[in-house]
Amino acid sequence: MALQAGDTFKAADRSVESHVWVILSDPRAHAGYPVLIANLTSWRSGMDEACVLHRGDHPLVSRKTCMNYRDSRLVEAGKLEAALAQGLLVSCRPVGARLLRRMRDGAAASRFIPLRNLQLLKDQGLVE
Repeated sequence: MALQAGDTFKAADRSVESHVWVILSDPRAHAGYPVLIANLTSWRSGMDEACVLHRGDHPLVSRKTCMNYRDSRLVEAGKLEAALAQGLLVSCRPVGARLLRRMRDGAAASRFIPLRNLQLLKDQGLVE
C-alpha cells in the first residue's frame, strides 16, 4: 500500500490509541523523508484552534474537533506501511483536498506544532 497525503488511520486496538491520524506531508515527494502525521482530537477549551473541524467535514468527525499539532509526529513511511499490513493500524476514509489544505494551513498557523514538523511541510512546498 503506497501512502498518500490525506490518508487517515487509527489503531486497530482502540484501548492502545483512540485517535484518528492524518498524513499531512506528501510521502511521495521525497523518498526517504519521514512522514508528518497529526491526530484529530475532541475540542476543549484552551485547545489549538488553528484548524477546527465540525460534523460534516469528514465522516469520522461527529462533534467539534481540532487538529492536535502539538503531538504531531515524524514517522518512517515504511513503519506505517508495515503496521497497516500487519493489521496494527486500520485505514479510514482519506480527507478531501480542501480539508487537507485547511489542515496544512492550520499547521502553518499553529503556535504549538514542533518546528521540525512544520519544516518538513515547508521543505515540500506545502506551506509557506
